[in-house]
Amino acid sequence: MGAAMADRLLPAKGQRVITELDRKGNVIVRVQTIRSREFESGYDSLGEPVLGYVTDARIMLEVLGSLRAPGGWFQTWCKVLSLQRMGGGTPKRPNTSGYVRTTQRDLQSRTGLSAATVSEAMQYFSSLPWIRPAGRGLLQLNPFLTVAIGSGDHERVQQEWLGAVGDTFLLPGPDHPAEWREIRATAKDAAKKAKQAAVSENVVPMKRAPGRKAQPGRSAAL
Repeated sequence: MGAAMADRLLPAKGQRVITELDRKGNVIVRVQTIRSREFESGYDSLGEPVLGYVTDARIMLEVLGSLRAPGGWFQTWCKVLSLQRMGGGTPKRPNTSGYVRTTQRDLQSRTGLSAATVSEAMQYFSSLPWIRPAGRGLLQLNPFLTVAIGSGDHERVQQEWLGAVGDTFLLPGPDHPAEWREIRATAKDAAKKAKQAAVSENVVPMKRAPGRKAQPGRSAAL
């Protein structure tokens, strides 16, 4: 299910985009006013109050809660979310609000997961995209889904995301991870076969030199 941020839904300064699921599973997108680091209080599709500076943690958790994916993927994603920092910065390490400083090796160390698990998890969430590489050791989380940041910088990181990724991202269904894995496996298999075929076409068979006949009364050399 794609969520497109049309021009009319791009938030003005002091506003944020909210997406919710109704009881039928439909996605509802609306713009809500921000007061400092808090949303203006409102109610979600279940009639429960929503308040906070995370853009739409509820729908993100709703999707994750239904996703049939390896446990290591969830562990990796939660660890990335936990690394968000607000404000501050120094001349040597400038303010990176809305971004996360980490690497695959760092995530392996923090989670205790294998390199293959962390790599696959990051590739999956990048494909949605819920995250993007923004530099060496720097990642940006999708600011239309989750961001720990003051309201003054929110518009900036949204525009940076739109400029780098575009205005569409996916809210995957429960079986999407299995489908994604199957598509990747098929593509890898096709690439492997194509490479093998290319190698076979370039192989020139070598002609075998004729054997020497043994002289009468002498044995052939072994």
